[in-house]
Amino acid sequence: MNKLFKSAIKKSISKYSDLAIDKVEEKILEKTSLDLNKIKDIAILVKDKAFDSKKEELEETDLLKLENINLSPIQNQCDDDKLFGYEDNSGNLIIDYKFESAGTFSEGLASVKINGKFGYINKLGKLVIPARYEFCGTFSEGLAPVKLEGKCGYINNKNSMVIYPQFDFADAFKEGMAVIGKSITDIENPINKFAKFQRKDPLAAGMLGLMAMTNPTVLLLSAAIGSVTKDTKFGYIDKQGNIIIECKYDSAEAFEKNEAKVKSQDTTYKIDNQGNIINII
Repeated sequence: MNKLFKSAIKKSISKYSDLAIDKVEEKILEKTSLDLNKIKDIAILVKDKAFDSKKEELEETDLLKLENINLSPIQNQCDDDKLFGYEDNSGNLIIDYKFESAGTFSEGLASVKINGKFGYINKLGKLVIPARYEFCGTFSEGLAPVKLEGKCGYINNKNSMVIYPQFDFADAFKEGMAVIGKSITDIENPINKFAKFQRKDPLAAGMLGLMAMTNPTVLLLSAAIGSVTKDTKFGYIDKQGNIIIECKYDSAEAFEKNEAKVKSQDTTYKIDNQGNIINII
């Protein structure tokens, strides 16, 4: 390559010049008729790709540093917008105030609200799952409940809809099962208007969630989402979306050591993971 070409390339790039020049030399060998401007364009393109690659590498390093650091949501009380950010245990602001609401981190992700919609950020504050949902719950065992067009389903951390939205209520997974709620109308007349999201492949279990499970009849908890009315009935699903225990309870709690507390009419009792009654409480 002559000096004029190398000079033009070096002016177009800086930090990654050696890598870019090598790539451009390969291109010139392929197409010797390339003019000077074309060579500069190729050099800039290679530089951008190298920069993006380096940026991703640095982000991964930074995420590893933050992996074991607890970040908690905090609201800016000094600003009229009262936006949320995240601070560490020492009170240092790690993620700037820029969210309308903010959930707790679990499995490396936290739900945030942006322009009226919910998505997920990582510990660098980067939006890794777009804000497109009406509400988002907490990740647990690799899945999180989300609300879309009025119904609740489950996504994985790659934003794939693993269990299509079909429930009025959805809690976080624990011990491979999750509490879900359906209205009596939906139970009697199921309509699968979200069939396009349905997945048949089983999802491997991820890390156990860090959030403690709570009574699912309480609305909009960080772990559970949805609307509960007097005709909502609760049951349990597995990670493939199969209903393991029918929606027939007035309330239901998450499983703990293969047992769960449920209520039907005025009777509260414990059941096993097959729905068999263990004892009346």
